[in-house]
Amino acid sequence: MVNELKDRQPRLVIKGNRIQYGGEELANLTADATADPKGIDLKFRDADSVLEGVYTADRDSFKICLNKRIEGVKERPTSFVTKDREDLRLLVFPRETESEAGADGLTGYIGVMLAIDAEKKAVVITGTMDASPAKKAGVKMDDVLVAVDNGPVAELQSAVKAVRGIKPGSELTLRIRRAEKEIDIKVKVGVLPFKFLAGLD
Repeated sequence: MVNELKDRQPRLVIKGNRIQYGGEELANLTADATADPKGIDLKFRDADSVLEGVYTADRDSFKICLNKRIEGVKERPTSFVTKDREDLRLLVFPRETESEAGADGLTGYIGVMLAIDAEKKAVVITGTMDASPAKKAGVKMDDVLVAVDNGPVAELQSAVKAVRGIKPGSELTLRIRRAEKEIDIKVKVGVLPFKFLAGLD
């Protein structure tokens, strides 16, 4: 599976053997430039496992092919071909130009799962991700999402766009209908976790 990250423009910063994303340490990397293809291992900060991969870099981009399998027999990729390999992820990071260096390109995230309830003709929260901003703020399963920052929500796409368009670190107000009563819940917007963005979850 190819994940062309340029469309969402996340910004990874590599300092020594550390990778930062959203201003926080994401992973440690170990690279072997003598191998053919060049090898790379990523150990994410919030996990005990290591993802094995290969990489190549040129003046325009940094490309990594990772095996997302962390259990059982692991196999380091030998190329950047991912066709018919559900366990592999190809990540392509365009090199920043000076004019782009100030943009962090981070996508807003609150960690809710949404669905349309045809009977209620409403967007319903079907769950919250563990340790997500929404869960911490008190959003619950089966809450009906009425509005995001006073903008009415009638369908899924508008709800997703409203959240992703908000800068991480800012606050957003969700109007929720729960047990026939409407309440406002303030949620601090987080950064879309890199594992979701890169298809490594």
